[in-house]
Formats: sequence, C-alpha cells, structure tokens
Amino acid sequence: MINHMSVQRAATTSGVPVTTLKDRVHGNIPLDNVQSGRTQLFSKDQETMLAPHLNSMAEVVYGYSRT
Repeated sequence: MINHMSVQRAATTSGVPVTTLKDRVHGNIPLDNVQSGRTQLFSKDQETMLAPHLNSMAEVVYGYSRT
C-alpha cells in the first residue's frame, strides 16, 4: 500500500498499468528510470525529417500501413 492506497487503486487513479506500478513498487524497475514502454523506432532527426511529409499526406487523407 502506498500512502494508504492499494497498488490497484493507485494505478487506476493515475492511469498507469497495474503491472508497471507493481514492478516499480517491488523494485523490478528503478524509480529513477522515467522511460517506459516501447523503444523509439525513429531518431529525433528522422522524426523531424519525416513529420512534415506525414502531415502533408494526412491533409490529403493518404494513410500509411506497415504492409
């Protein structure tokens, strides 16, 4: 319990997945690690170059898929 709140309730209240919060509470993920989730696919430079193109394609309703 954190501040008299269960991990389940704290996760629900804060919108964090229960397993993520449990891992942090039990020390499986260091508290100073603020990066979670998937690894980044594109570098910041690649995103900067790709963003204008994707925005222009979105304006003409042209979507991209993984296939």
